[in-house]
Amino acid sequence: MARGDRERARIVDFWRAVELFEPQKVDRPNLRSDTPVSEVAPGRPLPWERGHPVLQRPLPRNTVRRHTVYLGVFPMARTQEILTRAFGADPSQEGRVPRGDAALAAFEIDEHGQALLGTQALATCGWAMGRTIAPGPRSAEWLEGFGGASTVSVNCTTGWSPNPAPSPHEPCCPWWTED
Repeated sequence: MARGDRERARIVDFWRAVELFEPQKVDRPNLRSDTPVSEVAPGRPLPWERGHPVLQRPLPRNTVRRHTVYLGVFPMARTQEILTRAFGADPSQEGRVPRGDAALAAFEIDEHGQALLGTQALATCGWAMGRTIAPGPRSAEWLEGFGGASTVSVNCTTGWSPNPAPSPHEPCCPWWTED
């Protein structure tokens, strides 16, 4: 590969890494916002279950409720710790600590509490953090393989719901028939 091509490839790799490490933020619990966020707690109803405060809010006409379930929520400050351990401290970020939370994955639930097929998503930041821990940035395959990991994640989560709802992006399951 020519020197100019190697330099272009390094630039593309850099920006790809920047994109992979961008955390998928999880909003703080707030039931009063336009898009309410609630924290799940043992013994309390889930947002799609009777008795949850979010169900007391009226829905706009011709809409249905959808809920995002975040998996593996972690403080974004953890990303800075992992990156500092791998690359050393960034002097321009001294004293700055990322605020808020991010998630490793997410999927959507319908108004009846059923998972919506095709909505599962593996977060790039959590995946890239894991790859930074092992195999680490010295490996030639450090940030390779997200597509495969994402496919495995989606395939695994498809079996979580015994009666998953059809995907919001596709017609009802073709194998389903009503008698």
